[in-house]
Amino acid sequence: MKHIALGQKQKLIPRRTKPEMASNTLLCLILVSLTSVAYIARASVLPLKHIGLFSRQRSRSVDQAPCGGDVTVNGTGFIKSPRFPLNYPVDILCEWKLCVKQGSRITLKFTDFEIITYSSKQQREQVDYFFQPVIDFILIPECGCGQTFVGDTGVITSPNHPDHHPLSLDCLYDIRVSNGSIVALAFSYFDLEPAETHSGCVYDHIEVFDGSVSTASSLGKFCGNTKPALIRSTSNELLLKFHSDQSITRPGFVASYTAESPVIADACLVNNGGCSDICSRTDYGRICSCREGFSLDMDGATCRDINECVVNNGGCSETCFNTLGGFMCSCREGFTPHADNKTCVNENECATGNHKCTQLCRDSEGSYYCECHKGYRIGADRLTCEDENECKLPKSFHHCQQTCVNTPGSYYCMCEDGFRLSANGRSCRDVDECLLGGVRCEQRCVNIPGRYFCDCYHGYHRDVSLPHNYRCECDAGYTAVNNQTRCADVDECSDNNGNCSQICINIEGDRLCECRVGYEPTDPDLAKCHNTAGNYTYVDECSRPEVHECQQLCSNTAGSFYCSCNDGFALQGDNKTCIDIDECTLSKCEKDCVNSNGSYRCTCPAGYQLAADGHHCEGKDAI
Repeated sequence: MKHIALGQKQKLIPRRTKPEMASNTLLCLILVSLTSVAYIARASVLPLKHIGLFSRQRSRSVDQAPCGGDVTVNGTGFIKSPRFPLNYPVDILCEWKLCVKQGSRITLKFTDFEIITYSSKQQREQVDYFFQPVIDFILIPECGCGQTFVGDTGVITSPNHPDHHPLSLDCLYDIRVSNGSIVALAFSYFDLEPAETHSGCVYDHIEVFDGSVSTASSLGKFCGNTKPALIRSTSNELLLKFHSDQSITRPGFVASYTAESPVIADACLVNNGGCSDICSRTDYGRICSCREGFSLDMDGATCRDINECVVNNGGCSETCFNTLGGFMCSCREGFTPHADNKTCVNENECATGNHKCTQLCRDSEGSYYCECHKGYRIGADRLTCEDENECKLPKSFHHCQQTCVNTPGSYYCMCEDGFRLSANGRSCRDVDECLLGGVRCEQRCVNIPGRYFCDCYHGYHRDVSLPHNYRCECDAGYTAVNNQTRCADVDECSDNNGNCSQICINIEGDRLCECRVGYEPTDPDLAKCHNTAGNYTYVDECSRPEVHECQQLCSNTAGSFYCSCNDGFALQGDNKTCIDIDECTLSKCEKDCVNSNGSYRCTCPAGYQLAADGHHCEGKDAI
């Protein structure tokens, strides 16, 4: 139904009722005014060769001018375009004014309508119509899409029935029977596009309203090919709404209506009026309705669940689950429903605590991932953090010069005994134990990198009877003097002639016994002599190894000999055997010392190189 305000003008413009038709179209219309005056205008602005229009008004026959004029209508009459049924002239403007007596209304039916269609809006032929004074009017397509039925009986068919109905229709059929009666509507034929399972009639369908407007209570929505049960209104008006979408078409429907007397008794008292859900008593009987989430079946009494998920996924942004009488939306893992319970938004598992990270949680779209603090690394499960042993990494990572100690999540550097950690926490400096004091050296303390050793002054040697302590004593043949700071040679000959039977010769650290001429020693020590009756011969003991038994060097003396050692060796207590001197214990090297048999060599740690003197180290790079 179209409503026009006072003085408003409407245009009838050519349109196609079937997509395959040519530009020449047929438009079937009835124009029913609710007032007593109607105006119709006809315009042609281009050289056209079409038939035009032919209309009929219910009043009396009218003799009219070829193009427009005033017409007083008392019965029925006809209006036609100039030269109808021939082609109308070009460049004309025709206007008819139809008048009936006050209180009457005009019904205008177009039996023929054919004008040309152009793509340009500036090149168009049209029919304008308007009413004055205007309150309301009804424009009803006579081709079967919508109509007002006034009377106690009538038949309604879908557009083009028994052929398939057109696409994209919304037709309203208003039924009005006598006051005090109700409308009884019965379908003798029904074939529309079926609904999907549990989805309700969302495609082609008919909906019946208990009144004259579509906001009235719905008596049912019907589709498929099952004829609805008899439908009764609660008043003398009933509205049918037929909807077709843009796809499938069917032959449609045929329905008849009659006026009936209302039933005054409460029809809901017996078996809930046959309603499966809600039964409401009316002055004309009862009406069945359904709770939200259900729709009334074609029998007008049974309520069936509506699958809300079929239409637009129920409004859910993700997954829609149909339930009895409703539906619910759900979200995939990592998302949570918004306040509208339909939209899914990302869940920040890190903020809500809904995660399994042992240390750091980082949110991502639909999920999260775990990270670890410095000094830890992510485990194989990508959730837990494990301590990272930095000490097992290359030295270029931790930079500890000597010892790296791992701790949970970190590490620290340590130095070996005899070294101290530098301020940078990585390099080590030698500790000079001799300067710190507390060492238990009796005579001399010698510091070397990482440790120290005790040494004796010249002429002293370590007392081997004190394995866990240190005391210096003079070598055999010497005695301590100057407050135990120096060893002096003992003159063994001054005491009992050094136990020599004849001649005693004092030497450094020892004494030698000799025999006078004509005597020779009777013991290896040469201490005893006996007379050889003038046969004494000077003997060079050093030429006889079996006699002197010196391991390295032999020095002959008058009547005797003595043993000595090469550089780097020291004579043992047997005065024959030589042992290697560990020069490294004498602190001849500034840094590291490598002893060898009879000698030694100095070395330097990483970052240093040996100086030209072969003893000191000079740095390549700063520590």
